Amino acid sequence: MPAQPISQAQFERLESEWRQMRESASANPKPSAATPRQ
Repeated sequence: MPAQPISQAQFERLESEWRQMRESASANPKPSAATPRQ
């Protein structure tokens, strides 16, 4: 599937969300919900 082009505003919003997630994860280290626990 070809990648769908996104607008600059969408890209910036996603980038800021990812940055907040990374900062939050580094500030509060804990098992990720996406990581399967065994």
